[in-house]
Amino acid sequence: AVVAGAAGAWFLLCGGEGKQRFKGDAVFLIGPCGGGKTAIFFKLHDGKAGLRGTQTSMIKNEATMSLEGIDAPVRLVDCPGHLRLRPKLFSILEDCCAVVFVLDSSSFISQAKAIAEMMLDLMCSPALLKHADRMLVVCNQTDKMPDDLAGIQPKNLVKKRLETEIEALRASRESGLQEQGGAEQVQLEIQGGAFKWTDSPLEASFLDYSAKVDDVSPLVKWIAAVKG
Repeated sequence: AVVAGAAGAWFLLCGGEGKQRFKGDAVFLIGPCGGGKTAIFFKLHDGKAGLRGTQTSMIKNEATMSLEGIDAPVRLVDCPGHLRLRPKLFSILEDCCAVVFVLDSSSFISQAKAIAEMMLDLMCSPALLKHADRMLVVCNQTDKMPDDLAGIQPKNLVKKRLETEIEALRASRESGLQEQGGAEQVQLEIQGGAFKWTDSPLEASFLDYSAKVDDVSPLVKWIAAVKG
């Protein structure tokens, strides 16, 4: 059972918020538009098998809720995935203790480079890494996988492809910084010649999931492990 606590939505486009104070204890749902973040957020919030109807949003949803098997209430933040709101997201990452990165498995291949760029930015964010050390990559909408990918576990495809894309971006950025003689950006340190998930400062787990079909138990189990 899931018991909802205080819930609210704040417009991300408004200004004049002043200096914010962060607790660093929130689980952030992050990812590109259309991945299913808001559907998962409300599924956790409502504690029901069904889904609310949702659409791409320009607002941040936040709620403190009680989840089965977790003693203390958990604060979840659903962050819009629109590209032009990205700076606002990165301005509040210090409030995050763990990332649930939600993507659409059925359209992943066409979005792989953009998703890898967002993930690399997260892994190189000092604000995020101040409190967060884990990331669950939710390969959502497995119920909509195209026929040509039938029989393939989305999480394996996503994990391998993102390694390749992140390494290409990392190498390109590193080369660009060397040419510019700058070192202001935080660099992703790797142990071998190319990025592997073991190099990630965020301990990454991958989950095949369908918000339409599956219950929230694997998500709650992961959050419980994070909250320890």
